[in-house]
Amino acid sequence: MLQKPLPPLPWNGVKEVTSLRKACLQTSWELSYVRSHFPDFTREDMDEDCLYLNIYVPVHTVSGEGGLPVLVHVHGGSNEEAMGGMLHADVLAALGDIIVITFNYRLGAF
Repeated sequence: MLQKPLPPLPWNGVKEVTSLRKACLQTSWELSYVRSHFPDFTREDMDEDCLYLNIYVPVHTVSGEGGLPVLVHVHGGSNEEAMGGMLHADVLAALGDIIVITFNYRLGAF
């Protein structure tokens, strides 16, 4: 049974996150759209615990400096299959000199 999202567990200091979390459950069993980007993607790469932001900032950015534009990318997939990690946001942030935010959201009946 699906449940409401739980609040995040607290942590102290800076939380280093260098890998993407699992994708939300997908309604399409074939996952053809996702697999066209990630051929090794399987059902084990999905979880109900999936509501995360992915924030990409160029390396040269100085904390508190400000001034960079922010792009928030909402993935497509006909509300059946996709995930925030499908966009190469790290490359876009570096080459475009922008901050890029992607995220996962629940799809279809999930």
